[in-house]
Order: sequence, then C-alpha cells, then structure tokens
Amino acid sequence: MLVLGLDLETSGLNPKTDKIIEIGVVLWCTASHRPIQVYSDLIAWPDLTVSEEVTQITGITTEDTAKFGVDIKLAL
Repeated sequence: MLVLGLDLETSGLNPKTDKIIEIGVVLWCTASHRPIQVYSDLIAWPDLTVSEEVTQITGITTEDTAKFGVDIKLAL
C-alpha cells in the first residue's frame, strides 16, 4: 500500500493572517518501509515576515523564504 504524507509549515500561528511557508510531501510504500518520492519547497511571499516563534520551532527564517522560496503556484 502507498501512503501520502503532507506537512505544511506556516509563518505564524494565526490561520486567518499567516501563510504557508513550506510544503513537504512523502509518498511511502508500506510493503518496503521506504519512501518512493519526497518533495519539499519553501514558499516565497512578498513582504512576508516569519515569526520568531515559528523560526524557533522550524528553523525557517524570513531570509530563507526570500532567498530559497518559490511562488506558491509553482509549489502546488
């Protein structure tokens, strides 16, 4: 059986105002106990600030998203 795992990181803890800053996906084969495919991208948003609390939890900084992030449309 294949299982798809999805992980989203956000710029803060408020779902009304904060944005997705990372999308991670793994396709896992339960028979072989191994990943089949792995995908991860940081997301760039204009004028986004990642909260200090989120940086402490995830290690993702505002600078990371600006430098390495892609447009959300490309990531999806």
